[in-house]
Amino acid sequence: MLRWMFNLVYESIPVAIQSDYSLDESVSRLRTATRPWTPFSFMDSGAIGVVNENRVSLQRMVSFVNNGFKYHFYGKFLTRDDNRVVLKGRFTMSLFVKVFLTIWFGGVLLGTTGGFIAGITALSSGDRSGLAFLIGCPLFVAFACAFIHICKACSRGDIPWLTDLMTDTLTCRPGRVEIP
Repeated sequence: MLRWMFNLVYESIPVAIQSDYSLDESVSRLRTATRPWTPFSFMDSGAIGVVNENRVSLQRMVSFVNNGFKYHFYGKFLTRDDNRVVLKGRFTMSLFVKVFLTIWFGGVLLGTTGGFIAGITALSSGDRSGLAFLIGCPLFVAFACAFIHICKACSRGDIPWLTDLMTDTLTCRPGRVEIP
């Protein structure tokens, strides 16, 4: 159970995409296929983020839809010994969301522990209201976990979408559609 909760917040999905182009061409092609973030990015649809040789940070934007628990791609371009260029990174939630959830879950677990102690104390003194604490606290933790799980599940489509965008941009396959 604790492992599942840990993965709920800190899950990281690795990805490596081998490019058919040089480093400069790969960076240029991916930068062309994405847009930089602006305060009005919420009105756009597409890949938004930063693309340069040392840092790639991308997220999928859908017009007027924001999901703080969505997956972002964080990575960088690497040149292997055989001069092949690889975009290597991971899909995960943003650092801000991870820090927020760590603090929030800490408060939830601390409150649940206190509620359990209060419930047991109340029941041991003959007060039946302690039963509400014993039932309510685990339900609150379950609700919190379910909420985050559902929000993350709503953005699961972003991973294949961004992976396809990066793959299509960095590889030359016959008959593929060029990204404008």
